[in-house]
Amino acid sequence: MNDPFRMIYDSCYKDEHGNNNERTPETHPYSYEGFVLYKGKGKADCTIYSDRFRNYQGYDKAVKEAGFKVSDYWNNKKVPDIERFMSILTGEPIKLVLLMQYCNMSSGYPVWRMDIRRKKNV
Repeated sequence: MNDPFRMIYDSCYKDEHGNNNERTPETHPYSYEGFVLYKGKGKADCTIYSDRFRNYQGYDKAVKEAGFKVSDYWNNKKVPDIERFMSILTGEPIKLVLLMQYCNMSSGYPVWRMDIRRKKNV
């Protein structure tokens, strides 16, 4: 890859290991690779995907209590707000360790991966 503009442009889309993604939302809008939106400190003890939230009993209550809309878009939410929502949903204090955005290959819609740590495991 000798194009300096492409190297700079792609540098904002990195996987959890810090590698640049080849398939970005701009180049492959319906099949891009997952990229990091937030990376905190520490190690996670659980991973939850946003498309599975509705399977949790109490999802609607957690959405309402956290002040969210029933939207599944997590890329515009602040980390403390996500942690509060996850704590309400799971019933225990949660620390967000990693937030990544992926593309659901079957639908083209975004899906978010949240690696969390239960605060009792700190």
